[in-house]
Amino acid sequence: MRGERSRCDTYQSMITDSVSRTARRLQVIPLALLTVFFAAPVASMVIRFVRLDALADTVTDPSLRGVWWFTLWQACASTLATLLVAVPLTWAVSRHSFAGARLVIALVTVPFFMPAVIIATGMKAIIPNQPLLGILWAHVVFNVAVVVRVVGPRWSLMDVSMEDTAADLGAHPMRIFTRITLPFIAGALRNAASIVFVFCFTSYGVISILGGISRRTVESEVFTQAVRLGDMRTAISLSMIQAIVVFLVFLLGTRTVS
Repeated sequence: MRGERSRCDTYQSMITDSVSRTARRLQVIPLALLTVFFAAPVASMVIRFVRLDALADTVTDPSLRGVWWFTLWQACASTLATLLVAVPLTWAVSRHSFAGARLVIALVTVPFFMPAVIIATGMKAIIPNQPLLGILWAHVVFNVAVVVRVVGPRWSLMDVSMEDTAADLGAHPMRIFTRITLPFIAGALRNAASIVFVFCFTSYGVISILGGISRRTVESEVFTQAVRLGDMRTAISLSMIQAIVVFLVFLLGTRTVS
């Protein structure tokens, strides 16, 4: 019996080792695909067009300074507006059970999957003479679902007894939120805010339709420089700096607070 068990264990060990070796070899396939379809084109583009002086010129160019500023502040304003609308809604659907809660979540999620041209065109029809308001409104419509989907599951796990105890001790609702609720959902809220900011920072369709020529973001300027003006060096420099900003935002949004 011991001999048979030993042979069985040896056989299972051989199978496990064989599966592990095969799995390690198969890992080469996605890495090769990533290299061929992503890394190689990006590296070729960077080597061909990107220069340090071009990056510096892109940042300091007076004609692009307004583009950077508008891109930044509209993304910050859109993110703040989205949080102001989405946080109370997230609280309602994640902390309370009521008829139609799933329907509400579905309704706020649908716009996220719709083409930007549809939402932007609808905003333009409602407020044709208020492009800035239309941009902010459209971004809120798109991104409320992000906050609900990211923060909601975390908020629903919170022990309601902590809030009830604080309320029984006389704590004000705002104090309960800032001292108990907010620390509990802070990580998820930070992640959602970073995602929303990136979506607004890289917005193209909404800006193109509602902003027109006078209100340009980095994303729309990349298209203008590459397609309309044929200036690939400036377009790619803008893209590289935008990619760095996006990476930093995601890094800050996903960092762990000790």
